[in-house]
Parts: sequence; C-alpha cells; structure tokens
Amino acid sequence: FQLGTITGSAITLGAQTTTTYTILDDDTLLVQFDQATGNDAEASGGNLPQLLVTGEVQAGHSVTIDVAVTGGSATASDFTAPTTVTVGAGTYTATAVAITGLAVTNDSVVEPDEDFQLGTITGSAITLGAQTTTTYTINDDDTLLVEFDQATGSDDEASGGNLPQLLVTGEVQTGHTVTIDVAVTGGNATSGADFTAPTTLTVTAGTYTAQAFAIPSLAIIDETDGESDETIVLGNLTGSAITVGDADNDSTTQSTTTYTIINDDTNVTVTRSPASAAEAGGQITYRFTINQQQGTDLAVSFTFGGTATYNDVTPALGDYTVSSTATGFSYLAGSGTITIAANTDFAEFTITAVIDTVVEATETVLIDVEAGAGYGVGDPGSASGDIADDDTLTVEFSQATGSDDE
Repeated sequence: FQLGTITGSAITLGAQTTTTYTILDDDTLLVQFDQATGNDAEASGGNLPQLLVTGEVQAGHSVTIDVAVTGGSATASDFTAPTTVTVGAGTYTATAVAITGLAVTNDSVVEPDEDFQLGTITGSAITLGAQTTTTYTINDDDTLLVEFDQATGSDDEASGGNLPQLLVTGEVQTGHTVTIDVAVTGGNATSGADFTAPTTLTVTAGTYTAQAFAIPSLAIIDETDGESDETIVLGNLTGSAITVGDADNDSTTQSTTTYTIINDDTNVTVTRSPASAAEAGGQITYRFTINQQQGTDLAVSFTFGGTATYNDVTPALGDYTVSSTATGFSYLAGSGTITIAANTDFAEFTITAVIDTVVEATETVLIDVEAGAGYGVGDPGSASGDIADDDTLTVEFSQATGSDDE
C-alpha cells in the first residue's frame, strides 16, 4: 500500500512526500505424498501416488508444485514423467491432488517388475510435510503366448523325428528370460525306457512370432524290444510368464499333443488254434508270426512246457506228437527252433494228441518265444493249448441176479 498527502495544522513538507509498503506473503501450502509405496498391474496402472495439500489459496491466485523422478529401475518407456501441478484458489485439508502427467505405459514386453521413485517436491509457495518421497512398483503382467505345434505326431522308433515343439509369440526384454515346463500327462510309453522326459525350456530376450522351439531333453530311445506302437501325451504347460493360447493365430489353441512311437523292431509272436483239442487224435497248431518280412531266413527259438508230457525218445508214448513242414524245425528237451522263410510272414507246427485209455485231467502245452539273433519277443509271446481228456471208465454190475438168506 502507499501513503501520501501529508497534511497538518502547522507543517511544511520535506522531500519524501510519499511511501510504499509491501506485505511479503509468507504463507504456504503444506504438501506431501499420500503414500510411501504403491503398486499395480501394468495394464491397469492405478494406485499412483498423489499429493496431499493443506492450506488456502486466494481467489485469482494459484500455487505451482513440481515433483522430480529421483530413481528406480523403470525407464522413460515404462511411464510418463510428472509435469507441473497447479493448485487453484480454494481451501484444502489433506486434499489429494493427482500428479499431472504421471502415468504407466502399458506395453506387451515380458520384463521384470520395475519401479520409480518420486521426491524433491518444490513449488512457488509450499512447505513439505512428512512424506517427502514415494516408490511405485509397476507389476509386469505381460506373457508369452505358448502352444504345441501339432495335435498328433509320429515316427519310427529308430528315427525318433517329428517330435512336438512349442510355438511362442511375444517379446522378452533384454536381460530377461522366460521359463516353460511341459508335463507328460499320459500315454503307454515308459519314461526312461521308451523316451527321455522333457526338461525346462528357457526363452531368452527377443521378439517372437509363432517361433518353434524344441522341447529340451525330449527324445525317443531306440531299443530292440519287440512291442506294439506306444504313445506319449504331453500337456500342462506352465511357466514364469506364459499364457497358453493361439500363438500361431489360427483360431485354435493346441494345449496338448500326442506322439506315437512306431515300433520298427523285428519281433516274433506266437498264437495257437484251436484253443483245445480232444485227446482222440485232436490237433492244435502253433503259429510263429514275424511283424515285418525279412530278406533272409530267420531261425526262431522257443521253449515248451505245460502239464502234458512229451516223450523225446518215443513221442507216441507221451501225450502228444509234433510235426512241421518248416525248415530247421526241432522239438527236444523242453526247447526247439523253427525257421520263418525269407519273404514270408510265419512258420508253424502242429501237435497231435496221443490216444490212451487213462482217465486224467485236461493237460496243457505251453509255448514261449525266446528272443534271438535278429528279433525280439512280441505280444503275445506265449500261447497255451489244452488237450481235453475223453477217456472214461467202463462200469457195470457184477451179476444179473443174486440171492442169499436174510
């Protein structure tokens, strides 16, 4: 304000006839952050720190406040920095004021959780309260899209190719990795005998679009056991930052896969027909079948047993005799051989029951294939046939009539 126009009853004015006095305002707003720490998912970006303001600003006047980024692992690509906050006229009591410009950037990059620190609150007329710094954590919620590349697959056991792979779509930040695990969820193949089980896949930094990754350690074991085709079922995809989804954008999600190990080993099975024969000259044929024809003759070994008796010296004195048109056929002392000729599928022999008059139980002839050079034992590897006894006792009374004294 200004003073002047000095008047009085007996005065004379000197040189300084006016004066101006300035009232220096020393009032301030009390300002602090509303939280020491805060966090939210990157996609939401909520729960951001705010300023708490207490005080009064005159009508037509305003107070500016600036907040500085003072640290943290987040970079300029992860959030937008604060700009000046302008507090307009009004009365404030711990009033929360949003920090202008501050926002979290939602991207699709898989990265660690990151944070930023705010502090160094300055302004045109402020006094700092107790909470002068705050730390905000951006919880990364980005994931890689992952699925199997095929619903089914197969290959010969010796090749073990065409194994399922993982398709991956997404981006991993430099210096970061994502781990993916695959579980064996079914099938009749045996881990450690027929295949080696999967281990953890690590996806390193990079941008991927339906990128095929081999599943670590998954491999087929080539062995020589005669067996049927076997399957491995994989599923239950889990990981550090993954979503099981449509990685190749074909409108389907392949969350499981079945792989068939096609048996390519040479194996021999044995069957019999019929299952039972009468003792009175009945016959049962045992057939040895190979699963894939050979270019050379294959000698097959077998053992025989059961409850029926075979007489090595004089077969006719036993319970049955044997015969075969196959070359290399032998049947002696509980074991034998038979040859499957080149470019044929089987060889067989026939047992014929020996007729006797002894009443006895049904007897069995059991044949078991033995693994040998160039082949394994398939399924079934044994066959049992029955010789059904047809003998009876003749029974009659000893006399037509008889009598005696009472």
